[in-house]
Amino acid sequence: MHQQHQHAVTNYYQRTTRWFLRFGQTRQTGSMHRALTLPSIDTESPTDTIHALIAHELRTLARGSVVVDLGCGVGSAIQYMRQRYPEWGLLWGITLSHDQARRAHDHGLCVIQGSFHRLPVMADGADAAWAIESLIHSDQPIAFFAEVGRYLRIGGILIICDDMARNVTYDPMMRLFQQGWLAPNLVSPEVHQRHAEAAGFRLRTINNLTSGIHLRALPHWLASLIGWCRPLWQWSTLLSSMVGSMALQQCLADGSIRYMMMVFEKHE
Repeated sequence: MHQQHQHAVTNYYQRTTRWFLRFGQTRQTGSMHRALTLPSIDTESPTDTIHALIAHELRTLARGSVVVDLGCGVGSAIQYMRQRYPEWGLLWGITLSHDQARRAHDHGLCVIQGSFHRLPVMADGADAAWAIESLIHSDQPIAFFAEVGRYLRIGGILIICDDMARNVTYDPMMRLFQQGWLAPNLVSPEVHQRHAEAAGFRLRTINNLTSGIHLRALPHWLASLIGWCRPLWQWSTLLSSMVGSMALQQCLADGSIRYMMMVFEKHE
């Protein structure tokens, strides 16, 4: 089942990346994640808000540090960090999508095609890693934390930015989101914390960033109608993604899903 799901996620991004980059809300910067506006963060584009938050957490990394983006898309976060911290020794990313890796290479970024469940061998490990809206795609989250725990040095930082369930009671809109975005790992922050602690991490900080999202929720009756029409759109990857996005907006608006940032430190 893991290989089948991984293939489905790969195919999802192979088919949708060009549409996200052409028509998505963050198309100006090439980012494929949430645009945020927070009063404490001043950036030229809302798509860089999450980058700025991560950069702040990693501001004390030493010269020559090794840093990895787990599920990097076309590399917008890598590009941002490379400009912010040119003294880092190696900054690279991993993505399932060949199309995304190729686009990143075209911009001179170090990105490989592969899975964050099985990272390449490095003699000395890495100093920090982040996963922006990618862990939710994992059907093996325990394996994810174990692999990143193996990869990071003691004292290394892991940052997770993703949609997380407020509780374990799933409503139809949450299921539409999961189906449309291939997101089996929609869990609460407490579940992520348990998996991380089992892999040798301790939680440093957790923040709810939902207030910074520009919500575009539909009237509930219209959203429900779209959900009932699932047989009409599930055949199309792009339409499924659009319906998943609509469902996510509904869930963020009613509070059943929150957009969270969790910062962990490797301690053993």
